Amino acid sequence: AVCRLAMARSSSSWARLASRVALLSLCLALLSHRAARAARAGERGGQRITHDGSFSELDKKQHKKHHRKHALYPGDPAPYLTVETLNGTFTYDPDANAPQVAPLLIYAYDPRDGASEAMFSMADSVDRFLKLDSSPSSFLFLCHCDNDTQATRVAREMRGALEDRIAARGEPMSAGDWSQRLHFGVQSVKDVPTGWLPDLLREWNSTVARLEANVTDESGENVSGTVFSMKRLDGHFGWLPHAPASDEVFVGKLVEDICNASAEQWEVRAGGASSVAFVIPWAPDPQCSFATILEKAETMGASVAILYPKDPQQPLTEITCAGDDCDVAVSIPATMTSGEEALRIARSLARNDTVTFRFTSEDSDGRAAAVDTRGLLQESGWPVWPWLASLGWTAQYLNFEQRVQSRLEGKGEIGSTAATTAIEVFDGSGALNGDLAASVSLPQDVVAALHASTSSLEVEMALGCSGNFDYECPEWDHVVQLFVCCGAPEDCQACPQLIWAEP
Repeated sequence: AVCRLAMARSSSSWARLASRVALLSLCLALLSHRAARAARAGERGGQRITHDGSFSELDKKQHKKHHRKHALYPGDPAPYLTVETLNGTFTYDPDANAPQVAPLLIYAYDPRDGASEAMFSMADSVDRFLKLDSSPSSFLFLCHCDNDTQATRVAREMRGALEDRIAARGEPMSAGDWSQRLHFGVQSVKDVPTGWLPDLLREWNSTVARLEANVTDESGENVSGTVFSMKRLDGHFGWLPHAPASDEVFVGKLVEDICNASAEQWEVRAGGASSVAFVIPWAPDPQCSFATILEKAETMGASVAILYPKDPQQPLTEITCAGDDCDVAVSIPATMTSGEEALRIARSLARNDTVTFRFTSEDSDGRAAAVDTRGLLQESGWPVWPWLASLGWTAQYLNFEQRVQSRLEGKGEIGSTAATTAIEVFDGSGALNGDLAASVSLPQDVVAALHASTSSLEVEMALGCSGNFDYECPEWDHVVQLFVCCGAPEDCQACPQLIWAEP
């Protein structure tokens, strides 16, 4: 943990500190992942989190195992890149673009991934992205497709999703700067001619969430060709529990028209199995919300709920809540799957065939990377939610980092006479567990500089990691608080409790 102080002699609008400031009391509170992420993910988004912050330590080790010796690491200069897009050739040239004027966000759509589908198919996802002030960042959308023909089709679908929502806002894409900042590649990632990008995404790997269904006919014999692996989209993190572990097996029960079903009838039918998955056909209905469906499923004995659209052409939709529905306490996981496979499984259940389910994941190439304004490669974290806004939050964060760096280098509002001092608060030699507090004294030259009436002080707090990658960061989320205390340490008040900290 490092505290960087930017000093300047100017009439900056930032608050001036009196010359008697001699002590900074720094309080670092380490919060559990669930409490911190649920309260702050909408503000901070997916930036600089572990590869999947919701994973356990075992999952983290598993992810680490997949990494080989890397050709490129976060913080390395981004090489030359050229990609064919719907609007011609997109080129990133580090020589021509030095210094880089805006971040570049790269996202590779994965057809096997439910979150990739939902990011573009859900109007709310696209609208959140468009409302964010991510300018002047650019976005390059690609596809982990089998061939360039499929990549071109996916590119048109992604562009169409954004064009439709931009038009819904009352302006065509060409009216603003979106046409200059959104690029849709027509080459599959594996066919991008500058080979470093496919290699990087292969090494900066990821996973896709899958739902495995095993169908057995009523004679008890496993029928050939009836083991399905389907894409899935888990319910909203922060409202619903995590998906079950991959070694848990659930027996499926088809429950149609659940909002009008008899609870007593299904309690009897489901009661014989220890872990029951209710398989529920779904269509948008204001009288039968997700909260109503899940509350009733839990009451009727379900251990998990698996929803599928009645219309197989309906894209995946995030199982989430709005308004008062968010106050409904649901303690069972839920997921949505789609496609003809889901309908076949529903028909099997209707015939009283036995269907068991497991929540699995498959290794995949990475889906996101970024180039910051210094021309350096950066990770963009794993989205907590299947929202396109996750990329927008990353862009905002990289824009923010550029502004901070400019201030620290004396190029911002604070003037060219700025000087930067780094103070190490925690050196990483001990475990950062529980509530931590440290008091550090400002260097004498900083204190002396503050005597000038035109001096200003800006403080930037940073938490580091043990390596280059997000998965090498500490397991838990972190919050850094800074309080200025004038006088002796014993006269300073204790750090206040954070409002979202668990009791």
